[in-house]
Amino acid sequence: MNCKACSYLEFPPPNFIRQEPLVLADIKRNALNSTCRTCSMLFRGIEKLVGAKTVEQFQRLVIHAGGEPRQGPMRADLLLPYGTDDFKVKKRKLKLQFYVHPDNPGPWEAIGPALDIAHHGLEDSCVNLALGWLENCTAQKRGHEDCQIYEASPLPTRVIRVGKTNLELCLHISKPNEKGRYVALSHCWGGISPLITSLASFNKHVQNIRYSHLPQTFRNAIEVTRRLDVEYLWIDSLCIIQDSMEDWVSEAAHMALVYENSYVTVAADAAVDSATGFLAGPARHPGPMVSVDCATHDEEQRSIVHVREKGALAWQMPFHSWDPKEGKLFGDQSRINGIKFDPGTLFSDSTAPRSKLSTRGWVFQEQILAPRTLHFSESELAWECHSAITCECSSFTQRRRRGGALLKGTIKGEMWKQIVAEYTALNLTFPKDRLPALSGLAQAMSRVKVGDEYLCGLWRKSLPVELLWCTVESIPRASLRLGKSYAPTWSWASITGTVEYSPKGIRVSDTFEILEIYCPINPDNLFGPLNGPAALLVSGVVVPIKRQDPKMLSNWQWVSPALPIQEASEGSKEKKELEGLRMLSDLWNDTPKPYLEDEGSSLYFFLMMGGPSGGYEVGCPHGLVLKRVGDGDGEGEDVYERVGYAQGSTSVDNDDQGGWSSDDSSDDVGVSALYAERAWDGWAALGEKKRLKIL
Repeated sequence: MNCKACSYLEFPPPNFIRQEPLVLADIKRNALNSTCRTCSMLFRGIEKLVGAKTVEQFQRLVIHAGGEPRQGPMRADLLLPYGTDDFKVKKRKLKLQFYVHPDNPGPWEAIGPALDIAHHGLEDSCVNLALGWLENCTAQKRGHEDCQIYEASPLPTRVIRVGKTNLELCLHISKPNEKGRYVALSHCWGGISPLITSLASFNKHVQNIRYSHLPQTFRNAIEVTRRLDVEYLWIDSLCIIQDSMEDWVSEAAHMALVYENSYVTVAADAAVDSATGFLAGPARHPGPMVSVDCATHDEEQRSIVHVREKGALAWQMPFHSWDPKEGKLFGDQSRINGIKFDPGTLFSDSTAPRSKLSTRGWVFQEQILAPRTLHFSESELAWECHSAITCECSSFTQRRRRGGALLKGTIKGEMWKQIVAEYTALNLTFPKDRLPALSGLAQAMSRVKVGDEYLCGLWRKSLPVELLWCTVESIPRASLRLGKSYAPTWSWASITGTVEYSPKGIRVSDTFEILEIYCPINPDNLFGPLNGPAALLVSGVVVPIKRQDPKMLSNWQWVSPALPIQEASEGSKEKKELEGLRMLSDLWNDTPKPYLEDEGSSLYFFLMMGGPSGGYEVGCPHGLVLKRVGDGDGEGEDVYERVGYAQGSTSVDNDDQGGWSSDDSSDDVGVSALYAERAWDGWAALGEKKRLKIL
């Protein structure tokens, strides 16, 4: 008997497509009645993998097939009935892989070869995969046109010589301009202090590093380096003198080159700390796989088809599903690492566990800067470079073009605001690492931003726009101020919370101007913390604001005291217009509840920066909320600190538009733009243009 399942598997179309969903009940009936051996293979494999009770929850099966025959595993998605409540089930879609072993081709053209996931990260299959990926990438072979041909690079200041035996293990001091291949380790300390190089242990480590004293993650990194036939390994805690501030500052200034010049970066995703390791259990634990015996309808060929759940490394590995055009991850309407993403693109993958490594702030620049990253995750081995993303479970797949790790291209794209938004959502053990942990990436970006200057997390040429950041209230992490000696209040680096930027359509008004920038850069590290307090001298329209009710901290309680609302007649057009302009519609505090006491109406101000650019959301006044901390005494500018970001209200009574309406009342965009322009002018009339200094 031939059915849709048979046609999909035996005669896949020339192009890879998502086939019309099959009804799982039909597949089950055909399997139990022995009327279709294709259905029998599919249902037996699914039931054996997920269990008889679980399989009953699913309604449909979608097979992804097509293209060249037997080109990697076949993907099939189990779908729940429409309208199933999320809280009742763990996943709405279960992605499966059907595959055969390379030496035992199956009877169906749609089911191609794949490797079993190894239980140890250095089994021969893993090593051969890693060596193949490295060879293709470093030589620009087989689809790696976006990668660079690798040549031996200058070694970092110090590297670990791994040798052939543990007796040869030592800290190597590189000679000037000495070149060679080295592996860089990206790992999570995890609150456990690993073996470090200190001033006291430096000479001892140059002679020999005792293998028995190393934590398991470091031992695993040494094993990987040796199996890849590489002589040197770089580990931060051993190659930087940890109790020397001078050495730490010096090495931090060259951090970008450490990862950019590495032969490959090994990411210990499976290790939650330095003691766990990442090559074997319990850190590494591949998912279950089942096998079913099957045959074609004519019984001329028998084979073993293997079934497993498709990996979700797009979510488990750091950042590789990030969309550089939108600054988003793909998936359900949620947030991972601070980035909002669109609903409906993926169903279940957003629930996949993310490695602890991918949540660490220091790791962010390591993953972006490294041209090649070999991930040892808890479920499988994976690879990222500028041309390809692949993994153990899909290493044979050639049906789809495999795009590169998109976030690795953000430096070339000068996407600094997106980088800041993603980075600030990550975790740092020490809050004052906020600038150092990004200094390598800033250094790399400076080579693209020729003629620009880095100013404590922002760039001079785009400074007006980059000042328009705000905190993300949905991230459940309190934002604290680090102090003006660390970073000025106008920089996102001055707080510990997650930040994002204003809408794309916002533009800086001609009324705002930066007159002078004072930012004392540390000459030993141009991209780290400052040498002293910084300040901006600006000119702009400033509107005094106060809370209507000191006991209320709602955004809508902030008004301009210059607005004569009480003097207008109740119900009059003037009253309506004044009410439409009288409040800040949105206010994002830099830190929680910064206004604990009613300190008077003369202390807080709204600095209008964003002008209308055609549209309600982006056209209303945007700007900074400032607190006056000093006055010029008639001899200079008043002194302010930033305490938040705000948007002025543009609300009006739509039934009485008066002079606000356009000639064509159906032109909603034009009307909104007109409202926004009127709102801007109304707010500006309440303030005055002045020079001010922001610390």
